[in-house]
Amino acid sequence: MADGPEVLAALITPFAGDRVGTTALRALLERLEPHLDGVFLPGTMGEFLALGASEADELWRIAAEVLGPGRVVAHVGAAAVGAAAELVAVAAGHGVTRFAAITPFYLRVGRDDVLRHYARLVERVPEGTELYGYVFPDVTGNDLLPADLPALAATGVVGVKVSGRAAERVEEYLAAAPEGFALWSGKDSDLPRVLRAGGRGTVSGTCVVHPRLWADLRDGWAAGDETRWTAAQRDIERLVPVVGASIARVRHALELVGTPVGPARMPQPSLDDADRAQVRDLLADLGLLAGAGR
Repeated sequence: MADGPEVLAALITPFAGDRVGTTALRALLERLEPHLDGVFLPGTMGEFLALGASEADELWRIAAEVLGPGRVVAHVGAAAVGAAAELVAVAAGHGVTRFAAITPFYLRVGRDDVLRHYARLVERVPEGTELYGYVFPDVTGNDLLPADLPALAATGVVGVKVSGRAAERVEEYLAAAPEGFALWSGKDSDLPRVLRAGGRGTVSGTCVVHPRLWADLRDGWAAGDETRWTAAQRDIERLVPVVGASIARVRHALELVGTPVGPARMPQPSLDDADRAQVRDLLADLGLLAGAGR
């Protein structure tokens, strides 16, 4: 893993009818490429549960072509180890060497069951590659606590993404983690907190709408330019509650900034006129509406 803060986009999956929207996917990746360190896909924002293996294959292939395979973190999470291992093999076929897997989901299991799941998956990951955990108890029903991180690292997992209520434990996770263990937060506006605690970076769904903001925060932080990174953080803290509140809002925002990705595949909360106006007004204020310049 490279040194320094890392901003990864939790990529939305574009759809065109009942297929992955490959043209829109390339356009979105090309928009992100100059600014971000890479992409995490397909995760929760990318509706991984609604994708078949061949569709995930298409996502990884195109992302590796546009960004280079070193900038792709392939989320291979599945309910069973065998299915996750099959996804690892697919992504590895495109040169991807970084993989992430969400904890088991739907059925509630104990800590030791989760750890066994990761230990078995590590055995199926190619030598010389990296596997990260993904802890999101709000949606999976299964959790790993800070005290569990040494045992997780002992399985061969080398980092973890934490989301939902797990993202509130950043400091505790990092205090318990062994040296060299990496942590990314899925809380979009949390990068300064993560970096202060010694974490690696963020996996952000909202950054796809305004990637330059997250790049300014990262680069300003790395350069010790407090004026630059705090200015970026102020706008991030405005953007995240409005645009990042749902997948539907992120999709609507991308349409407004000129990078449409189509409707979601999974059922989403509907946006009413007030929701749409709120998103549009904020993007206009930030100068992001299509044709306004970015």
